[in-house]
Amino acid sequence: MDHFRRKAKENLLKEKQKLPDWVKDEDHITFKAFMATEEEKELRLHYISKHFTKKDYKNKLATFKIPITCIADKINKTATTLGQTSSYSERFVKYLEGINQQLEKAKNKSIEKGKQDKSAKKSNTNAALRKEISELKQQLKQKEKNDVEKQVNRAFDMLSKETKEALTIPSKVSSDKLN
Repeated sequence: MDHFRRKAKENLLKEKQKLPDWVKDEDHITFKAFMATEEEKELRLHYISKHFTKKDYKNKLATFKIPITCIADKINKTATTLGQTSSYSERFVKYLEGINQQLEKAKNKSIEKGKQDKSAKKSNTNAALRKEISELKQQLKQKEKNDVEKQVNRAFDMLSKETKEALTIPSKVSSDKLN
């Protein structure tokens, strides 16, 4: 995890223009809050990418929204300091709300995708089952026909030659005569 933090920090330092205007230098609390928010955002996006049903999101804050207390705990500050009393608080709260809105949209998209995938799987499954049922029915008919043919031939084989001649039945019944 430290490797990812270090990499994220390096990338952000290289691309200073991507930092919001409320973030100061890397030693300032705003930078730490920003980095903690980005880490949490990535964790939540990862969770969202793996979960596609509404029941996965019953506990909203734990699964996809980032509460300010989570960020405060990560950087060892109080939620009041981050969200209310500091000069950057208002802008940080707006930023966090924007992140949570993005996460909400991603969650809704994931749930919608899950619904589509489920219905597609269901229709594919139903179509496949119908096809398999019809194939099995055809196989059953063919096996019954073959079985009847075998039984008739066996019965005729059991008759004596004289009986067959008396009945004017050939020694084997051809399959086209049964059709």
